[in-house]
Amino acid sequence: MKLEKIAREAGKILLENFEKTESSMVLKKKQGIDFSIQTDKMVEDRIVELLKEGGFDGEIVTEEAGNLKLGNSKSKIFVDPLDGTWNFSRGIPYFCTALCLQDGDVMESAVYDPNRDEMFTAKKGQGAYLNGKKIKVNENTSVTIVNMSYLDDLTKILEFHTKNNFLIRSLFSSELDLCYTAMGRTDASVVPKAAKIGPWDIAAGCLMVEEAGGIVTDKGGKPWTPYSKGIIAGNKSMHKTLLELVGE
Repeated sequence: MKLEKIAREAGKILLENFEKTESSMVLKKKQGIDFSIQTDKMVEDRIVELLKEGGFDGEIVTEEAGNLKLGNSKSKIFVDPLDGTWNFSRGIPYFCTALCLQDGDVMESAVYDPNRDEMFTAKKGQGAYLNGKKIKVNENTSVTIVNMSYLDDLTKILEFHTKNNFLIRSLFSSELDLCYTAMGRTDASVVPKAAKIGPWDIAAGCLMVEEAGGIVTDKGGKPWTPYSKGIIAGNKSMHKTLLELVGE
């Protein structure tokens, strides 16, 4: 079972339905401004179908349908069919499909941005890659992505960045945000605890940053897990700074 192959097929469906009114019909309103649309379910259904066809044995942890058991294995695969639903629904080409497999100590992920045809992949202990080329975090200290739809206690981050002439971006796709940090387009990513994140929102991207040489923890500085609530990820310098600012 190739995660990349599944992610690419999901991405194809996303592009086919992008900027179509019926594809952005709201199916379910969630907490705050969060919601799911027709395309979320369409792509998720196809991913589940492909996993079944590929003989996946374990639990599929999905954003829309909940947890699905396929066999008795303890393996889990975290699925976000459309990370960046708000962007997709408004015609903004910044979204992705994210998959992360956890099988004991083995962990691998694939995040696909169909708009740029960029496939991010990582496997625990084997590095992170963009379209087959190894990537790594940079050592800059100027740009941080913060999920600004959930400010939580991040006033300190805003004040710090303003004082030091740093930049903050809020791009509304946490998995793709983390991949941008992994490859050095940004220097750090913060997902506040208040975002009520699920494992599908962070697992693939957190592995990507870690395998690219970055540091990823929860807000308490503890090692991240797919179920962490609140994430700080970045290069060594930015992670330390952000943890000191907003750590618990």
